[in-house]
Amino acid sequence: MFRLRYPISNFRLPISDSGFGISDLRFPIGNRPSAIGNPSAFTLIESVVAIAIVGVMISAALAAIGAAAGAQKIGIKKRQAVQLANDLLAEIAQYPYADPDANLFGLELNEVGAQRAAFDDVDDYNNYSESPPKSRDGTALSGFTGWTREVTVQYCNNIDLSTVGTDQGLKKIRVLVTDPNGATTSLYTLRSSYTPRETEPDVYTTYVGSVTIELQAGSSGSRIVSAATPLNLVPQ
Repeated sequence: MFRLRYPISNFRLPISDSGFGISDLRFPIGNRPSAIGNPSAFTLIESVVAIAIVGVMISAALAAIGAAAGAQKIGIKKRQAVQLANDLLAEIAQYPYADPDANLFGLELNEVGAQRAAFDDVDDYNNYSESPPKSRDGTALSGFTGWTREVTVQYCNNIDLSTVGTDQGLKKIRVLVTDPNGATTSLYTLRSSYTPRETEPDVYTTYVGSVTIELQAGSSGSRIVSAATPLNLVPQ
């Protein structure tokens, strides 16, 4: 039995002498939508809009990645600046409050133009500046080209810590570190004239006044420098 699913017209079924034949069977289809004339795909406008949206999303993602990388780099430089400042502050704090040889604020004549190894009290570091940062013997620290360290030592009031022009038994020490991009980091410490370091010992001895640690990953990595001044003097 034949069952036709679509309406047809001009149906013709010839019958030959030899029996039923379908060689001339025609099925003209009417009123059926063409799949070719109505494709189910993106149009050109839809494709352009999709490309634009993806482009905006990629741009935003790249901007976020760049900002994160920049923030990480700034954080690394900030930690390096703090380490450089701590290193120099620890070195300064180990020296006597006042010059042991003369009642003088600042450098003596034999200390002018000399390396820090010639300094013998904290105010010898006043107005000291170096670029790049150096160790106490004048050796430049590797990996810090373009960095600067500056020191300011001032008398200060022992009540409100304001700067004063006369000695009241307290000095304020500031180390200012500037990185190659111009960003600055300042650390402060106070040095009092009433400390065990200012007490004349009964017996002269050698003691540990400062501890410096240097770490470096590989032969080309940046060197991390940190220092500390022991609260209690340890005789050797």
